[in-house]
Amino acid sequence: MKLNHKKVFSRFKKKVDKEEVIRKGFLLIVILLAAGAGFLGGRISVKEQNPVDKEGAKLVTFSPQKERKPNVKFFVMSFCPFGNQAEEGLKKVFDLLGDKVQWEPHYIVSKYDVEEMRKGCQQRVYSPSRCRDYVKKGYFQNEKECRENLYSSVDECLRSQGEVLGDKIYVSLHGAGELHQDVREICVWEQTDDKKKWWQFVSLVNKNCTAQDVDSCWEKQAKDAGLAVDKIKECAQSQAQELLDKEIAVVSKYQVTGSPTFIFNESRYPPQGAYPRSRDEKVKMKIGKSVFTPEEYRQPETLKTAICAGWKKPPKECKEKLSEVAGPKSGGC
Repeated sequence: MKLNHKKVFSRFKKKVDKEEVIRKGFLLIVILLAAGAGFLGGRISVKEQNPVDKEGAKLVTFSPQKERKPNVKFFVMSFCPFGNQAEEGLKKVFDLLGDKVQWEPHYIVSKYDVEEMRKGCQQRVYSPSRCRDYVKKGYFQNEKECRENLYSSVDECLRSQGEVLGDKIYVSLHGAGELHQDVREICVWEQTDDKKKWWQFVSLVNKNCTAQDVDSCWEKQAKDAGLAVDKIKECAQSQAQELLDKEIAVVSKYQVTGSPTFIFNESRYPPQGAYPRSRDEKVKMKIGKSVFTPEEYRQPETLKTAICAGWKKPPKECKEKLSEVAGPKSGGC
């Protein structure tokens, strides 16, 4: 049989052309799908990062990792008013959720070399010539005001700043009284199995004491909370340096710089971008289906919602609504 090469070639060419069309069509579909996925992905990504509500407010999402038992770290100073408000808000959440949550209070303290602090204190000790110089530079209105605001000695200055332990001085932002109370509250947390007593103690101190009078005020608050005063004193005297060093290590690890700071399931709360960067910018925070304004971030209901978002299986208590607490809406120490 004689082969018709023209027909064979024609059939072969048609087959090749058909396969080429199919191949090109397939590539085109792949390219379009990829482009579409990229386009859609870009749109979805933008939407997730910067969605905007009907009022034009940017929505920032808080979505912590899910855990069987949520972990709540909160960093405060015992007399920072913003931290105190946060504690009052969290107390309502604690009263609702109790030991279903792993609570971790931490305190923002620092330590410095004693000799370096002495050098600084020398500039804050009273002398007539120093006050004349300070008045001349405009630091004080007159020498009387200057004298009232300077110390009589370097040692008095050091005592007002914090506590000297070894070759270091440990300090808290609002002075020695605050540092001492930081230590007491850490001691109570370590000593007390019934954490309700710790929350009650902290709440009573926040309400009835100040950083200036707390060293004489705290004992009554401890007794009213059902705590053993002698045990707290013994802990503060014998374990202060060890406990403070632990706090400094945790503060450093999480790079905490202000009171209050919250970390839920290792996620910073509120998340980055949750506060407006200018007067004109509007921002809100979305947690699940709920949306909150910056003024609500430290309120019990918002804190509860954020903590409950970190549960694999939230308990029924998460459905309960919590009332507000009074205090500053924002700000920190």
